[in-house]
Amino acid sequence: MNKLVNLFDDTVSSPNKISKYVESERKLRGMDEATAVGKAYGENTEKSTLLLEIIKRNKVLLHITFHLSPYSLEPENTGAIHITKNIYRKKQKIGKNRYSLIRVHTPIGKDKSLEFSIADGYKTPGINVDEKELQKEMDVIIYVINRIFDEYDPYYIGIEEEIINVSLKINSFLNSINTSTVKYRI
Repeated sequence: MNKLVNLFDDTVSSPNKISKYVESERKLRGMDEATAVGKAYGENTEKSTLLLEIIKRNKVLLHITFHLSPYSLEPENTGAIHITKNIYRKKQKIGKNRYSLIRVHTPIGKDKSLEFSIADGYKTPGINVDEKELQKEMDVIIYVINRIFDEYDPYYIGIEEEIINVSLKINSFLNSINTSTVKYRI
């Protein structure tokens, strides 16, 4: 968990940052200029959250959020993991449909890995414009996150090693996660 918090927290200096991984992948794909910003926050509110924003033309285009201690599992109220299309925030008519849910599973033959995919939401209901730019951004984010959780990838964060850079936020984050009372019902 410490590695994950440090990976998202751009206020802590380190070469291993999700924001840098995303910017590097965007460059490899020949995408236009944008800034990726990672944040780890909510440690004092019991709503510990990891967030990555893509900022273009001085506006947040979209973000992915990992609510580590969600207060609701309903996507319109936050959900656990989702991408929000911030570009549509001011358009009242689409309301809660501006998010994309993220599906997570363990891939066959990779017991120490997780694989993320966009469960729905590549297209935004109520929007009749081409969303290829958003889709490309979402694909880059998912690609990088999959690398971070792939046990055979150099970005993998699950390798056990001596903890040197302990996040100042880690105790609060772990307490928030351990005291969360949200339960999933089938």
